[in-house]
Amino acid sequence: MNSSVLTAGAWQQSEEAVVPDHLCSRCPRGRFCLPLGLPLDEAQRLDSVMRIGRVMQTKQYLFHAGEPLKALYAVRTGAFKSTAIDCDGYEQVIGFQLPSELIGLDGVHAGVHQCSVSALTVSSVCIFPYKALMEMTSDVSTLARQLMRLMCKEINGNMAVIGDYMAEERLAAFLLGLAMRVHPRGELSTRVVLPMPRADIANHLRIAGETLSRVLARFQGQGLIELDHRVMHIVDLDGLEHVSRRVPPASL
Repeated sequence: MNSSVLTAGAWQQSEEAVVPDHLCSRCPRGRFCLPLGLPLDEAQRLDSVMRIGRVMQTKQYLFHAGEPLKALYAVRTGAFKSTAIDCDGYEQVIGFQLPSELIGLDGVHAGVHQCSVSALTVSSVCIFPYKALMEMTSDVSTLARQLMRLMCKEINGNMAVIGDYMAEERLAAFLLGLAMRVHPRGELSTRVVLPMPRADIANHLRIAGETLSRVLARFQGQGLIELDHRVMHIVDLDGLEHVSRRVPPASL
């Protein structure tokens, strides 16, 4: 097991306490994160349990599969990926988490994490101790509804992966989904910096790396996108949406 795992307990024992300017009730991303829909007084209640973690380095683990659920994490900066080991011992990329998105919901059902989560870039998170969060949901119904919404969103986000779609459809839906997710208001951005390597994208979409490269080249040749290393520009939005038309919109 990687010695750089940062558990909820480790965060709470850190010398870094809640910084007033970084409270949920004052965070500019709070409107798109866990406090979404909460009245100001209820969002301020989250301030009492939220902790801010120190900066995580690339490939550093937030937690490993099999560890008990101790906290939920909201991405402040950077990006993360969740992975699991299949029955043949191969690593599968389950998903990617971007700023304002929640990490740790995989452990809610069984009380232990089903996947491992590591930083794709230099990143940071907000930590919400799970026990304290659940105590809050008993009398803050808005928070309970928000958690349920986020859990359903995570399930829907896997439709492009589990559905019977062609590689072109999977990739087009994935790129459009990223273009929606990088903007905190859910508005589509035509410029996206891909925080993950192509190998991780191919793994996540369940296609071969060579297939991914061919489809990306085809998309560029068709004038749908332009790629400059990890920076993607969507040139023909309608065209890319047409390719992904069979994939349910909820998966974006």
